[in-house]
Amino acid sequence: GTYRGAFFCAGTNVITDPEDLTTANWTNFQSTDSKTYYNSGAYYYRGMMFTRIINSGDVSAAFYQAITFTVATPSFQCIARRGDSDTFGLRIYDNTAAAIRGTITIDWTTNAITAAGGLINLTYEWIDTDKKIVWIAGTAVGVVPANVNRIYIYPNWGNATAAKYDYVTAVYADNNIYPVKYSKTSRATENYCR
Repeated sequence: GTYRGAFFCAGTNVITDPEDLTTANWTNFQSTDSKTYYNSGAYYYRGMMFTRIINSGDVSAAFYQAITFTVATPSFQCIARRGDSDTFGLRIYDNTAAAIRGTITIDWTTNAITAAGGLINLTYEWIDTDKKIVWIAGTAVGVVPANVNRIYIYPNWGNATAAKYDYVTAVYADNNIYPVKYSKTSRATENYCR
């Protein structure tokens, strides 16, 4: 049989500004992509505010942050909420080697969540199926810590329709192989393994 039990481990988020993607720590991949940090109750979840990220009309519209890993199999995650787009993507990319290390895609129309690009340990939990809020996580594979690595967030993934948007918060990347539940600070967090 398979046992799925909880244990505690030290989790350290290597992302800067994991909830507010409007800061200078997040770069627009396309110069006309835009983002807005919402502070109203409608865009608030468990003490975290969502950032609305808007596609400029390019299939590769994205927001990214350079991150430093110390292991070849780091985990990464976020909480995504559907805006008016059909798809959403989260990816670890090796900018030095021009290689995808792991991708998670959400199809909002079917609620399908898929892994690609070598991703392992795909994990997700629908927080609110009516409002289309979901926690997604996974483990990237083949990361070269010495290289320039980035985490990318794609609103309206793979579509070139301008002004389509999604909401995101709690972006997290960690040097643990198994995803840990997000916390605003570095502390012991609950983790699950198989």
